[in-house]
Amino acid sequence: ARWNGEWSEPRGILSGFAGLPSHLSGAVDHEGRLFLSWAEGKTGDIYFSWAEADRAYIASEWSQPVRVPMSSPLGSSPDILVDDAGHIAIAYAVPLNEGRGIYVVRTDDLGKTWSQPYKVLDAVAVNWDSAILPLPGEYYRASGRTTAGCRFIKLMRRLLWDVPAGLFMTLMQVL
Repeated sequence: ARWNGEWSEPRGILSGFAGLPSHLSGAVDHEGRLFLSWAEGKTGDIYFSWAEADRAYIASEWSQPVRVPMSSPLGSSPDILVDDAGHIAIAYAVPLNEGRGIYVVRTDDLGKTWSQPYKVLDAVAVNWDSAILPLPGEYYRASGRTTAGCRFIKLMRRLLWDVPAGLFMTLMQVL
């Protein structure tokens, strides 16, 4: 739907997926582009697409959704961040199994190419049963009993949501 003094009727803008999208996350850059990431409901694949924000209500204006590189076939809870230089990062969780943890991927060309996933939290190494990213403004929820793990979660939350985007992207370049 679009607001133009009153709400228009909702329209579908992205289609062709096996299940409903979950954990939709969005960001807008200084050039007026709207970026979305989401987890595909049945497969757990993480996707990315973008459109000019003022035309985002038109389905044909959206880029073809792309699956971001993943270290595991089961992803959840993506969160997207864009800086003033146009660098885009998506953090996502692999909540279960041996690869469980928090990962980040990055693109510098509007999603045409992506970095390989970088594991920023290894939930297996810290002996957690699961790990998921929170909704914006929440802390990580993870099963574990270590004080060091709790401190790490708070640090990662600050990096992903409280630190200016430019600083986060600089850290990503180092990684």
